[in-house]
Amino acid sequence: MSSISTQVNSNVSTVRYGGFWLRFLAMIIDGIILLVIGMGISSAILFFNLLTMSEEVAELLYYSVVLILALFYYIFLESSSLQATIGKWMLGMKVTTLDGKRIGIGRAIGRLFGKYISAIPFYIGYLMTAFTSKKQALHDMMAGCVIVRK
Repeated sequence: MSSISTQVNSNVSTVRYGGFWLRFLAMIIDGIILLVIGMGISSAILFFNLLTMSEEVAELLYYSVVLILALFYYIFLESSSLQATIGKWMLGMKVTTLDGKRIGIGRAIGRLFGKYISAIPFYIGYLMTAFTSKKQALHDMMAGCVIVRK
């Protein structure tokens, strides 16, 4: 009987999920990338076009550029064949559906907007990653996704 269970267990592949700290580090990497690109784009716009704008308008422009950049960054990278943002990719992780398939743009959009819900209150939805069996944050559960390690 033990030889049968050994054979069955050896044929089952184990999925390694991206845990809290690894995902947190990926989020920091992605944040730095978005910050640098956003500042570069905003600075270029200010330098070439709008040197006379007020500080409030310049700040609004910067946050608008970063928001639009973040939308494209997360949605298109996570639904692409890469299946990961640059931070996740660098750390050997990817976003998949619960059955291991690539997510589509619609699911990527839902997952991104679910991150805002995960942040309320006190980022509890993100902290759930440390305590769930599949290391899912609230936005992962809402979108039917998991982060797996390659």
